[in-house]
Amino acid sequence: RSTEAAIRLLKDNYNLTLAWDRVYKINGAKVTNSDRWLWAFWSYNRSPKSVSHYYKKFRGNPKPFAANVDNNESANYVSKIFAIREVLKEYVVNSQPAPSNAKASKTLKAKKISPADKEYAQYKKTWYSQDLPQRLESLQQIKRMYLSEGVVSKKSKAPVIPPTVTKELWYIKEVLAEIGYRPDSDKIVKSPDRDDRDL
Repeated sequence: RSTEAAIRLLKDNYNLTLAWDRVYKINGAKVTNSDRWLWAFWSYNRSPKSVSHYYKKFRGNPKPFAANVDNNESANYVSKIFAIREVLKEYVVNSQPAPSNAKASKTLKAKKISPADKEYAQYKKTWYSQDLPQRLESLQQIKRMYLSEGVVSKKSKAPVIPPTVTKELWYIKEVLAEIGYRPDSDKIVKSPDRDDRDL
């Protein structure tokens, strides 16, 4: 789950650099795809808000920023999981043996899947077809479902919300704020201080 969430956020960050080109009036033709992925990795580690300042300052050129940044996490983790998933996805999926009916039945009995788990599983299959505001609304609904499942009685344990849901919620809000949207009571409204050309 954490790998899938990381991939989603990296793709969001890559697309965010295109929005920065418009906002900061940068000639996007000078920023290569490789450069954009570098900025995406740095945004993943530090948050888009802090990195966008340097994107503007260096006009999309990653070299001055790279010379003064500790890139260990990007080099040793983020880029590798991205490459592994994108390049080997089909091979890995096709190489998995199909479980026998008896084994699959035992697995389903051993783990009870809640409605919130099902909703989150469905989200992971369709997230790419939703825009960021829709994804935020979907994740907020999933979080509410997990919370409601935990409120059964006074003796109930605290609801367990997958960390990937919490992190992706926070991250999408960060990205939306960067491109001129803001959450407002579970709805997304356009910020009044930016116009459509900045999106």
